[in-house]
Order: sequence, then structure tokens, then C-alpha cells
Amino acid sequence: MTKWFPGLSLNRPALWSYLESIQPYHPAYEWIGRFNRLNNENKHGDLIQQTRTETHEVRVSIEDGSQVTWNRDVVTFGHGVEIAGVPLDPKTQLPVPHPSQKVEVIVWVDFQFSGIEGSALQLLKQSFVGIRKVVDAVYRLFRDE
Repeated sequence: MTKWFPGLSLNRPALWSYLESIQPYHPAYEWIGRFNRLNNENKHGDLIQQTRTETHEVRVSIEDGSQVTWNRDVVTFGHGVEIAGVPLDPKTQLPVPHPSQKVEVIVWVDFQFSGIEGSALQLLKQSFVGIRKVVDAVYRLFRDE
């Protein structure tokens, strides 16, 4: 921080302390390092390779408002399984069509950036919330002076 913000520790010690407290080596702020790496590599180098992932979820909504969901890629049902009294077809892994149920197959799409742990969407959500907190904290520091 001394290199990027010369004199800040002397002129604005409260801001210096706050900025030091949110560095990526603090576990609660490791997202900043991942976000910066993603941002800098995409601006100043090559675009980071992404891998598309899909998760297939089945959601069965029942007349009383309750729902049952499962990951179709992980769970396989055998003969004799029922959902709210409606048999499941082992071939399709879906309930036999019945007017008491609404069956949806939902495909969740996500992206993983090469070299950056975790979901791109989760990183962006975490960054959005985190950046807002940082801006609010810095604003309060200047407002209180």
C-alpha cells in the first residue's frame, strides 16, 4: 500500500488502517484478490478462459404450495418412488404427468474462470456486495472527519 498510496498513512491514518484491514490476505476479503486478478487480466492481458457448467434441477410443485427439488445429475430414482402419491418413471426420472403437480426441469448455467476458484456469478455477487460495503465505510470515514 505504501507504493500505491504514498503519504496516506501519515495524512489519513484512519483510511490507511481501514484499507489495510480489507486486504485480500484477510480471509473475509479474499474475494478482492480474485476480483482484481480477473479484472486486471481481462483488461491488461488475454481474456481469461471460461468453462460453462450446467446443473439440471427438477422442481415438482404440488397443489398445496409445497415443492420438491433434486439435482438430476446426481440423484437417480429406482422403481417404487412416489412424490405426493404420484409415481416416478425410472426411465425419465420424472413424475408421471398428473394434474396435481407441475413439473419443471430447470437448467442452471454458470461459468468458472480459469485460474480463479469458484463460480464467476458467485464472485460477481460477492464483489458487488463487498464493494458497496467498502464504499459505504470509506464514505463514513470522510463524513466523520
